[in-house]
Amino acid sequence: MSLIISNLLMVGWMSSLPESRKTSPFSTLKIPGSHDSGAHNLHVDMPLAHDQKFNKFVRQLSKTRIVRRVVKRWSETQNLDILEQLKAGVRYLDIRLELTTYKKESIEPMLVHALYGLPAKMFFEQVKTFLDTYDYEVVILDINHIYRMSPVDFVQFVVDALLAVFPIEIICPTSYDFSKTSLEDIASKGYRLVIVGPYKQAVESFIYSDLTIRNKWPNKNRINDLMNFMRLEILQPTPKRIHVLQGVITARPADIILHPFSSLRKMFSEKATASTLELISGLRDTEKEKINVVLLDQVTQPVASAIINLNTDI
Repeated sequence: MSLIISNLLMVGWMSSLPESRKTSPFSTLKIPGSHDSGAHNLHVDMPLAHDQKFNKFVRQLSKTRIVRRVVKRWSETQNLDILEQLKAGVRYLDIRLELTTYKKESIEPMLVHALYGLPAKMFFEQVKTFLDTYDYEVVILDINHIYRMSPVDFVQFVVDALLAVFPIEIICPTSYDFSKTSLEDIASKGYRLVIVGPYKQAVESFIYSDLTIRNKWPNKNRINDLMNFMRLEILQPTPKRIHVLQGVITARPADIILHPFSSLRKMFSEKATASTLELISGLRDTEKEKINVVLLDQVTQPVASAIINLNTDI
């Protein structure tokens, strides 16, 4: 296939796919994903979140705004907000939630990545705005890490927030096998959202087990090591489920201490994203066919386009 989806169609790229792709198993689609999708415009006017293992000394230092600004620069993985990411072509959202006091009179889950981002409900509302505007597009919402939250809390605060925003009719039920089910199977029934939770078992009838996705963390802080990790991942047998190739760098404390006035984006993310796209472009067609979700920092429309067009140029 040689059809290329233009940037003008990127906002609704799933509806522009060739029929052969729409009717192929969902786990064979080439889907752009944003790593820590909610790590955009994190709050420096709030204390550190609890998803990272900061020691007491760091937490004490973080009472000063200048330290929180350093943390912010090294924690923000995306330049675009959620709606902008979706319009750029992202269809896999990767989030972590912490149950916290956002307003004095209430407790609610918020997106976190070292610092606090949006309240979860506000994030969900932005996704809903996109889905209301663009027919046929299907978004995967992977809630893969939760903090300060019990299973009961998850249902009370996260599941209830999801149902307050999304009609149950548009959420894909957990009866589907994505190694067999196609995009057309899902979208034709009006399902627009696939939700994956943080547990080994499904929650209710519409939040998939985390076993639905294979998502191996590279845990590398050097580009060469990351590239070697991805090459090995691509050589593995293709999982019979949604599978994620992570092209992301994980900074070490020493990286931050030695470069406090730099940022994750400048030091690592942009280079890792560019190197990942270069690696993918050099793969054989049989290797490209094994790709499903590509998870990256600093996703823009050109980055998403390079991944999306793998659906049409293999």
